[in-house]
Amino acid sequence: MAADRPSRRGRAELARFLLKTADMNQRDRLFPRRLALGASPAVIAGALATMLSGGCAHPPQAYVFTVPQPTNGALDVLAKQLEQDGHKVARIDRKAGEIASLWEDTHYKFRETADLEHGTNIYLRYHVFLESPAGAAQTVRLTADVQRCAADSSYISGAGVSGTCIPMKRMVPSHQKALDQLGQRLSAQLVATGGTSVRGG
Repeated sequence: MAADRPSRRGRAELARFLLKTADMNQRDRLFPRRLALGASPAVIAGALATMLSGGCAHPPQAYVFTVPQPTNGALDVLAKQLEQDGHKVARIDRKAGEIASLWEDTHYKFRETADLEHGTNIYLRYHVFLESPAGAAQTVRLTADVQRCAADSSYISGAGVSGTCIPMKRMVPSHQKALDQLGQRLSAQLVATGGTSVRGG
């Protein structure tokens, strides 16, 4: 039986193989890399749809909070915080109580799919809505628009993202986490300017 025991060199090679396999499985869990390299476009599109429709992604969820003590110039405070976080403001609609950021390349990439042949990047932009009924608490709602765009031909312009893009109805967890964290910072900034913030649903 001793002859069947792997040598020290064999055990080392086995350990390296297992570590490599575990690393590949971790990456493939985020995106089926081996499918993307060798499978047909239909299989690739199916794998992508599974990831975006399953537990890995979900419809974007707004971050909502209220300010019982209304803050003067709240839109300006929110816009300034967006800029400080690195999200350039595209427009402020004071009548509608809305702030929209410019589109951003999140650098989250997919390989070739059936609908966009040469790989896609995820682009995202934020919307902040401020509701300020007279004499009532202010409600702030942070949402995001998400889209996949052809990586080889899309670019950000003054009008948005130029190129071939497909809107996404679902958001990957890391982008939802970033949205929630941004909402927390917006809330904290309004608190710092004199309001009292309470997280909503």
